[in-house]
Amino acid sequence: MKIYNKIPVWENKNRLKLLYKFRELIDTYFNNVEVDYMSVNPHADIIENETARQVRIEINRSLSEVREVLHSAGIHPVIQYTPPPATVVVGS
Repeated sequence: MKIYNKIPVWENKNRLKLLYKFRELIDTYFNNVEVDYMSVNPHADIIENETARQVRIEINRSLSEVREVLHSAGIHPVIQYTPPPATVVVGS
């Protein structure tokens, strides 16, 4: 997809519809997960219910199209990952 300064109104509406749908999927996903802070995993585990699992599949399927729309608009999102701080185990 090329970056366009001018696109037809109908294409703009289709892209906007896609982005609104994607945002709804993200909201639905996070409203249907819980965080298990009591996990033995040093990172908190996410517990998904059935709705969250189904929505996650839809999110993954639409990611490439959403990415294309963002790039064609000249938006290049950056995701930064910071590893958790080191933990010290006292005693054994």
